[in-house]
Amino acid sequence: MRQSSKKAPGSFLKPNEDTSQTLIETWGKYVGQMHRLTKSYQPSPTIQLRQQWADDESLAMALRSLDKADEIPYQRINELMDWMKSLPQEKDSYGLVHCDLHQGNFFIDSGHITAFDFDDACYQWFSYDIVAPINSINKNLFEGTNNLAKEKALEVFLCGYNQENKLDQIWIDRIQVFDKYRAALIYHWAKTCIKEKVFDANGLDWAKEKLPQLVDAIRAPLRLF
Repeated sequence: MRQSSKKAPGSFLKPNEDTSQTLIETWGKYVGQMHRLTKSYQPSPTIQLRQQWADDESLAMALRSLDKADEIPYQRINELMDWMKSLPQEKDSYGLVHCDLHQGNFFIDSGHITAFDFDDACYQWFSYDIVAPINSINKNLFEGTNNLAKEKALEVFLCGYNQENKLDQIWIDRIQVFDKYRAALIYHWAKTCIKEKVFDANGLDWAKEKLPQLVDAIRAPLRLF
């Protein structure tokens, strides 16, 4: 029997609504809970497993636009992928995660979060899963870069996160490197969307504005942890 669908309780955050410290901490606690639970998750042998990060569909789409003529974006995504391939995949730092829990992918209801849109879920590092929320809190103005507002948001986010799950300091330090990876990934993904005519007019306008920003974000030499 087909199960009936049910709308998640609550609603989106308002587009111009400032995220309060309480909301950021709640958001962090929610992500921490998901990471704590995924550490003990054992998928049923009857289901199709989600991909590992290197086989993720978003990355595969992005890689269709790799071009040496891109210089910095081409160099950076290859450097970052090589770095990621060298990282350990241990249960306290790596598992099945959402990968895209920005403010457009959950409802808030009386202080409670319900996530949806798990299309990008894959096996990834927990540090990477924190990047999208932190950038979303800052309205994606500083993707791939760092500033005091992002540092403060991360501090508050981790106050909630640590109530449910703990990350070693090295993985907290690596969040900023995963932020660079996400910026490079989005750059190449957006180029594919343009080339393959996935974007509508609004998407094209977004890409024209976004692509130069992403190049600027990944221009500086990497500091890998």
